[in-house]
Amino acid sequence: NQAATLAIPLANQAEAGTLDILVECLDEKQSTLIEDIASKLAGSIHAVLLAAWQTLLARLTGQTSFAVSAFLEGREYEELQDAPGLMGKFLPIPARFDGDFRFSEIVQSVERSLQQSTEWQEHFTAADSAGSAAFEYRDLGKPEEFGQVQFEVDDVSGDLERHELKLVCVRGGRGLRLEFHYDAGRFSRSAVERIAGYFQ
Repeated sequence: NQAATLAIPLANQAEAGTLDILVECLDEKQSTLIEDIASKLAGSIHAVLLAAWQTLLARLTGQTSFAVSAFLEGREYEELQDAPGLMGKFLPIPARFDGDFRFSEIVQSVERSLQQSTEWQEHFTAADSAGSAAFEYRDLGKPEEFGQVQFEVDDVSGDLERHELKLVCVRGGRGLRLEFHYDAGRFSRSAVERIAGYFQ
């Protein structure tokens, strides 16, 4: 499929190895800038970050048409909203850069794709989301206060599928955290640091 053909140039040809993570925390100014961009473009922070990730992958690979596997919540039914546990799956979100597109148009396209994929996720299989690059957005919400005690969700995670390179954007009470999950057999630490630098 299209996602599987995405060839990231900084990857090597070694066999799959252990998974590793590179974490970068954005400061308050950077996090606010992303929120302002989303507001200005009338899009979600989720869509803005995914659009930026797709744009970077297009520039790194030189490919104009591909798909990125994005994790989407599987709680589209009201009765599942408060159900415990992790619900969702990775679905292919198409990316097309075969024209002179503005970033605002890319964000709008991603927003539509996210909405359509969420509505039709029951019709996708695991094979549809197979690919080298992936994306996940987690919004942990704001801290809750009960009297003089404050509670804050630090992280929510679950490795449902394995990808060579996955960007996980975690938004919480302390700002935005970028986690670059990568196959250490395919990417060196320095290569992932370069990719993280390009993204910021």
